[in-house]
Amino acid sequence: MRTQPCLSRLLGLSLVLIFIILTPVSLWLYDFGSVVFDLEERADLTVKVLIKTDLIPAFIASQTAEILGENPRAEDQESGQSDVSAVFNFLGEEDWEQIQFEMLPVSIYQPWVFEASDSVENWLSNSQPYPEIVLETDQFKERWNTAHGQNTVDVIFNALPPCTAQDVEDFFRRNETESAGLSMALNMCRLPSPFDELQYQIYQRSISFVVSNLPDDVQVLSEEEMEQIYSEKKAFQLKNRLLILRVFSLNAILLPGFVLLLITIIAVRSIHTWSIWWGIPLLFSGILTLPVPFAQNWLVPWSVNLIFEDIPASFRSELILAVVEANNEIFSPLYWQAGLLFLAGILLLLIAIISRPKRSV
Repeated sequence: MRTQPCLSRLLGLSLVLIFIILTPVSLWLYDFGSVVFDLEERADLTVKVLIKTDLIPAFIASQTAEILGENPRAEDQESGQSDVSAVFNFLGEEDWEQIQFEMLPVSIYQPWVFEASDSVENWLSNSQPYPEIVLETDQFKERWNTAHGQNTVDVIFNALPPCTAQDVEDFFRRNETESAGLSMALNMCRLPSPFDELQYQIYQRSISFVVSNLPDDVQVLSEEEMEQIYSEKKAFQLKNRLLILRVFSLNAILLPGFVLLLITIIAVRSIHTWSIWWGIPLLFSGILTLPVPFAQNWLVPWSVNLIFEDIPASFRSELILAVVEANNEIFSPLYWQAGLLFLAGILLLLIAIISRPKRSV
């Protein structure tokens, strides 16, 4: 009866189609999980992205602008004195990049990244609703007490615009009753000599006071702050989904292998049939996998821009670059994986041609 061979061939063809579609998806999930859910790989990826982009200065500038508000010259109504912290509103993109170079080099933020990655790993394994991310500030404070801290103050002070005649007049008027010293009320502009030296000392002392009083261990977000962002119930739901995704992604690579095993059991009867039933799905799965990373290079920037359209444009542009860089790092194996599948398929089909049974005359 020919019913059995026809049924086997139909099942085999269905499994070939499933394999061709399933393989790119499985590889995508595996490449994603092998980086995102591995402590060291995740931390290394983050450091690489931070090195290759200006995400840090863009983020600090964005957060500073949000905290200080849009009016850098806003003055305290009671004292008429401008807040020294408002000077940060005058910093431009190059100034923030220089500050990162001085105070936040790789040697400073790399340990923070690994500490944060380790905290996330512990959170996935414990029963707490939120990760507890604590960063050590010892190296940062030590660096401030070197020439790098001095250079940072220079960048901040030099960002101030020169005082106008009216600013200078206002400065003397408001300080008539005050003795010259580090408690002088300042305008948000750079005073002429010799008052600029005293002004510099005030800024240096104010910023140094903040840095020196940083706790040795800084918690990024307290449990109360996290609860305002994400409720405890939703946090547990997120953790459970991540755990499921971790198990599924790291084992997704086994699914195409299982399908190939079924194809072998159902349809393979010889070396010739094996090379055909394996060669065709491997070849076409390689062809289908290759466009995936190219498509992502177009889809990812568009998606990120759409999702984060409400954040400031300068930070959004760096965020897009960071996500694109992370995407390239995570899914770059898809190129050689697709090539390997394609070559394996070609090799097996060549074996099929060589091993083809000769027809008897």
